[in-house]
Amino acid sequence: MAGGSDASASTLFGMMLAILHYEWVHYVAHIPYQPRTRLGRWIKQYHLRHHSPR
Repeated sequence: MAGGSDASASTLFGMMLAILHYEWVHYVAHIPYQPRTRLGRWIKQYHLRHHSPR
């Protein structure tokens, strides 16, 4: 495998973190919780827009 086992482990770990981050954002977007930060509120609204019809 190109890069060896260290690169594979790092890639796998990075992918796991990305998936966990996405799932957390998705969860927070769909519960009745208002994020405290401006960025958090923007992320929630950005995510919820994909559910609304155009």
